[in-house]
Amino acid sequence: MKNKTYLIYFLPILISFLSFSCDTPTSNSVEKEGKEFVIFKSADQNSIDQQIDGLKNSIGLQESQINYQYKKKISGLSAYLTQSQVSQLEDESSDDWEVIPGEFIIVFVDPFDGEKYVTEEGNQWSMKTIEKIQDKYDISDDKILSKYGYALFGFAAELTDEQLYNLEEEDIINHIEANRRFQLGLSAND
Repeated sequence: MKNKTYLIYFLPILISFLSFSCDTPTSNSVEKEGKEFVIFKSADQNSIDQQIDGLKNSIGLQESQINYQYKKKISGLSAYLTQSQVSQLEDESSDDWEVIPGEFIIVFVDPFDGEKYVTEEGNQWSMKTIEKIQDKYDISDDKILSKYGYALFGFAAELTDEQLYNLEEEDIINHIEANRRFQLGLSAND
């Protein structure tokens, strides 16, 4: 009975000691801040690892900060970056990578070999396929930015890491790209 009593008194002390030692950061750890998507602008599968190594050297990205690496239908990664790292990425080289807010364009494989673009049949197929993808991956209507069914088949949406990761495995998807906003400039002479 006495042994059990001592265990009851010392158990909370032992638990707090163990949790303190597990939570103590190592000297090379980086404070995780916001999750960001970094998309490589020109990358084949062989160069993605090299570009990730480049990010580790240029902004001090650590393996523990990386959430997912995308190597199939989109090239890049999602990582918990500090504000300083995001600023470095934005300043350093817009030719190699781009930090984006998590909005993507998902383009379906064309099952009609180009014969149903700009047709109502193609549009209906695209809308049904979008609905199936939304249901399968729990993409709510408020996260859908645009739906495409005439010039291309697919949609634009704000996606989570998990949704993007799972969409990379879908055979119906041809490719995924970052959603970019373009601004047209007009000169005073126009």
